[in-house]
Amino acid sequence: MSVLNQQIKENYDLLIISAGFEDRTLGSLEKIKGKTTVKNVILNLFHPEEPKLEKKNKENQNRMMVILQEIVEGEIITINNEPDNPKRFNETINAYVKNSESILIDITSFTRLFLYSLLNITLLHNKQSDILYSEPQEYTMNFSQGLEKIIILPNYPGIPDQSKKVLMIMFLGWESRRAESVVEEFDPDLLITFYETSQNNEREKWNAITIEQCKKLLESSETNSVSALTPNETIAKLEEIYEVHHDEYDICIVNIGPKSQCLAIAEFSQNHEDVQVLYPKPYKWTQELPEDEIKDPVSSGIGRTFFFQYPLMHK
Repeated sequence: MSVLNQQIKENYDLLIISAGFEDRTLGSLEKIKGKTTVKNVILNLFHPEEPKLEKKNKENQNRMMVILQEIVEGEIITINNEPDNPKRFNETINAYVKNSESILIDITSFTRLFLYSLLNITLLHNKQSDILYSEPQEYTMNFSQGLEKIIILPNYPGIPDQSKKVLMIMFLGWESRRAESVVEEFDPDLLITFYETSQNNEREKWNAITIEQCKKLLESSETNSVSALTPNETIAKLEEIYEVHHDEYDICIVNIGPKSQCLAIAEFSQNHEDVQVLYPKPYKWTQELPEDEIKDPVSSGIGRTFFFQYPLMHK
């Protein structure tokens, strides 16, 4: 991991990116503009299920198209998707990833459901990719509402063994209610939690909120502290847990914390087919607010953009 500066290549065969309703959706594109060109672009046209978010989402899409037209030499392929069904997305991604040697992926605005599918495809094709992730300047306290369902991700189904106990590994963020609902519904025999730690002052402020919000879960589980900015270290921690527990437990992983930890979870789980990855979908992504109070529903501003090489553990 490093802050984006000289790591970006001058040319890529393929850029994969998603639209979204947050300010930071544009962060990576604004910073690579003028530094690189790409042959083809796949733009995932995210459509929020909540109408109040669509105006900002559309504004971001329009701005993205303007920037993409400046850096793309070939096609801009747009994909419209159903929120819970990445089938069309997977089919398109698979064809282009297979035939591309240099790939740049901006994970900032992908939902975790689509991100896991994307990472799985790059790993299956044994492709080295450059990954971008843009932070906001600030997060709001506008948490998601409820738990609609827990999805077992198709590419990470695990190998259930009824003779084993269940170990749940959970990456925590601010959304303690959704995390607690997942634990209550799944009722694991052992819970191991990960929470964020960082030397950066801004992230330390965010981390303190996680610890306060998730106090109940942290007190009732085995805990680990990791940085979302060094997901390769997360893989090492997961390997330690797996080595100790996989003979006795079925292992499942849930990430309700930093999105960059999906990089570690996807790579680790592909190396261990018996590990299951779960996606807890909320009923609503944001609270019910009056229209005149909706400014920054999840986050505001554009912060730092980070660069990862993927897979994280180079072979």
